[in-house]
Amino acid sequence: MIKAQSVPASAPIRHGLRAMGPADLPIVCGRLGEPHVTRWWPDPERALRSIARHLGGPAVERFILTIDSRDAGYLVYDPHHGPPTGAHAQTSIHPDRDPPSGARGIDLFIGGASFIGRGHGPRLMRRILDHLFEGAMRCENHKPMISP
Repeated sequence: MIKAQSVPASAPIRHGLRAMGPADLPIVCGRLGEPHVTRWWPDPERALRSIARHLGGPAVERFILTIDSRDAGYLVYDPHHGPPTGAHAQTSIHPDRDPPSGARGIDLFIGGASFIGRGHGPRLMRRILDHLFEGAMRCENHKPMISP
């Protein structure tokens, strides 16, 4: 006779975000150098300088994304200032070309290869949008836009 083994139910994964501070710059710096991040953020040094320069500014909000309380990524939520520049400006059809009034941009990355390909991206986006529309980021008159 074979005895059935009980398998403990796994605890639900907690996806969250917390305000980013200067002490988080080394975390972001480490993640910016990862190959799957540099595909979209090709100049890690320039990106880190920009993040550090704008940290704490009134118009731009920056967050560390968390998965089960572990630092897992970076998010910036800021006013949209018109058509894309750099590599995106080369694209003939880009969703940010003609943003609606009140649009705000969302840009993010998930760092750490162990977090990639496990369905965290959509779950984190859901958490972020819930946070936006709960009013924590004062989103009443804004339309979030996510760049590819």
